[in-house]
Amino acid sequence: MSFASTSSTQRAASEGHYVNLNEVPEELLARGGDSFSQVTYTVTDLDRFLGHAYRYYVHGGFACILLQTVLQLVAFAFLIALITFLATAVDYSILAEPESSWGDAIQSPEFHFLYAVVFAIFVSFWIYQLVDAILHARTLFHMRDFYRRVLGLHSHQLAELSWPQVTALILRVDRLCLAKPDWNALDLCMRLTRRENYMVAMVTRLPWLHTRLFTKPFEWLFEWCVFSFVFDRSHSVSPSVLRCGHEPLVLRAVSAQLRRRMRVMGAVTLLFSPFVLAYLGVFYLFQYGEQMRSTPSWLGARTWSPFARWRFREFNEVDYELTRRLNLARKPATRYVNHFGSPLVGVVARFFTFVFGSLVIMLLVLGLVDQEFLDSELFPGRTAVWWLGVLAVCTGLCRSLIPDETNHVDPEQCLVEVAKYTHYLPPVWKQNPLTAATVRDFSFFFEYRLVRVVCEFGALIMAPLWLIVYGPRHSEELLIFFSRFTTELDGVGSVCSFSTFDLAEADPDAATSDSDDEHRDEDRLSVDSHIDEATSLREVLGSPPRSPSSHLEPEDQGIAKMQASLLLFKQQHNEWVPPPSGQRYLDSLQEIVAESGRPDQSVFGLDLSIQQIQELYALRHSSGQSELRSSGFSGRSSVPSAGGGGGGGM
Repeated sequence: MSFASTSSTQRAASEGHYVNLNEVPEELLARGGDSFSQVTYTVTDLDRFLGHAYRYYVHGGFACILLQTVLQLVAFAFLIALITFLATAVDYSILAEPESSWGDAIQSPEFHFLYAVVFAIFVSFWIYQLVDAILHARTLFHMRDFYRRVLGLHSHQLAELSWPQVTALILRVDRLCLAKPDWNALDLCMRLTRRENYMVAMVTRLPWLHTRLFTKPFEWLFEWCVFSFVFDRSHSVSPSVLRCGHEPLVLRAVSAQLRRRMRVMGAVTLLFSPFVLAYLGVFYLFQYGEQMRSTPSWLGARTWSPFARWRFREFNEVDYELTRRLNLARKPATRYVNHFGSPLVGVVARFFTFVFGSLVIMLLVLGLVDQEFLDSELFPGRTAVWWLGVLAVCTGLCRSLIPDETNHVDPEQCLVEVAKYTHYLPPVWKQNPLTAATVRDFSFFFEYRLVRVVCEFGALIMAPLWLIVYGPRHSEELLIFFSRFTTELDGVGSVCSFSTFDLAEADPDAATSDSDDEHRDEDRLSVDSHIDEATSLREVLGSPPRSPSSHLEPEDQGIAKMQASLLLFKQQHNEWVPPPSGQRYLDSLQEIVAESGRPDQSVFGLDLSIQQIQELYALRHSSGQSELRSSGFSGRSSVPSAGGGGGGGM
């Protein structure tokens, strides 16, 4: 990546250059406009450049990224030194003796063979991170110059703009995309989320990915094994992979290579997994130990699972916007699951909270009466201070399991509010919000943080086993998937066909304004991926979960996801013009608003979520205009608009 001063004139936004300039402050455009004509960036790898630009924005600019990188290196070095000291320089047999102290147990470090190997691995990884940080320092300086000299943005201004606004400024830079000078917001986002779009499509269409094994370690291994194999260095899908969809001989040959790659990567990862497991154990202990001590209920809180993040993610949506949506959905999701707290668990939790709390108070009172009591041994080798800490943690954990008696909510309303941000509300959830099956399925997406930590540790062993045993069984299916759902676009390259928002290409019937099938569009409202929480070991290792209530075909799942993604992308980039089939879909939604008696109102200006907009679209095609009018639709919703739900103007 390089830049050079030029005297080229500023390129005005033409009719074919759809940028989101209306949302960018005029003074910023005026200040940045001069720099657009003074500096032209020559980018050899536009995908990498956009990735660096996005990370520069998300992480807060030059100073924050540089400081974070340095402190991460220092923290890793400190952790290596601390682990080495505790493993080689402390004689724990002396500590077990009566009246011994740490001073007596500290000795000169003794490196046995195993300790030396582990130490060498950690130091090598630290050196790798150091070299990588040095190599990326040049890119960081280039990004600072690009934001300051070309976009006219300083680090303190990044918090004032959204990513779509920054995207609008990037699109104004002259000759940044030589392959397609009139590129638009969709072209930029398809490049930025090229691989992520494929993962979103796979999670939507491939049921064998719906397991608790879908964790961060699993994502990393899947990225290294599959995506690094499918894509070449130019970020294009390999020609041999594209031929797999219609040439059986090529499919068998390429799938054999992928199977071999999976087994080798799985074996290597499994070999190093004990060392990684030990490192992560110590890392989690030091990072979250104080938080768990001061707030034991932290482990009892719930968080969105990694699978939920991919299932709820829309095509061409960056991780920053997804995180914002899911954070908004956290409170209604917590209210929903807390409504179903078990009374039996609550009774037991109250009892143990009383017992453990009483013991904590007793130890504190005795410590106030006798200062030496806390240092005395209540049991051999365990002082009163040790028991005080353990009992305090147990008290906090038990207290977190007590249901909130003031939590009186409408579960159905909570699910609707969650769907406003997640864009996911299966019909079975909406029809049966109070059943145990719905709560169990919902908990698969919104799980306890303690369960998440356990799954992350378990995946360090199970994910490599999955690659060795079950992954090769799906190699041909994966290759056919990439071959079937890859589209080559001029100036963009290989992209997932769903990310183009061409509804006619995905399903010709979805682009028409009328439909003869009354049930097809209704079924596309959402995807009911019924996932059993109590997954057996065989299911965890890769076999698909039970789906007794699933009624959508994979094609319909992709279309529903495509429609919701189109709506969200149009909200965020309101100057972008979709392809003809996508525009017809939006025009059909606008007709619904016009028929409701508000012809001048934009569909995005209504107080409706994306989920509700799709429901209105299905209602129009399934029941006709008369039922639409009799349904009482008047441009209002019982759910307040916010964020990714339905706010914003077109």
